[in-house]
Amino acid sequence: MPHGEPLVVSFAGTLNVERQDEVRATLMSTYEVRDVVIDLSGVDSMDSSALSALLVKRRIRKEQGFSPARLVGLAPGVQRVFALASLDRVWPIFDTIAEAMASFPSRGEHRR
Repeated sequence: MPHGEPLVVSFAGTLNVERQDEVRATLMSTYEVRDVVIDLSGVDSMDSSALSALLVKRRIRKEQGFSPARLVGLAPGVQRVFALASLDRVWPIFDTIAEAMASFPSRGEHRR
C-alpha cells in the first residue's frame, strides 16, 4: 500500500504504558505507507509512552523522506499534552479525517 490511498489508523481509550506494545505495533504496521492519518478522536488521554511511540514514527517517516502523519481529533486533554510538549508544532493536526485526507498532495505530486 505504499503508493495507494492514505491509510487511517484509529486509537481509542487511554493510551498508556499498559497499551504501549499495541500502539507501537499498530504504528509499526504503517512505516512503509506514504500517507498516514492517525485518528485520535477516541482517545481520552495518553502518557509519555504513547507520545514516545508517535515521536519514533515521526522520526522514521522523516528518515524515509515521507511527510509527517496527520493527526486527527485530539480531545482537549490530549491537545493540552501536545501543546505543553510543543508537539502541536511538529505534526499537522486536523479536526476531521476528511480534512486530513485532503491535505495530502495528489499522487502526481509525490516525489517518492
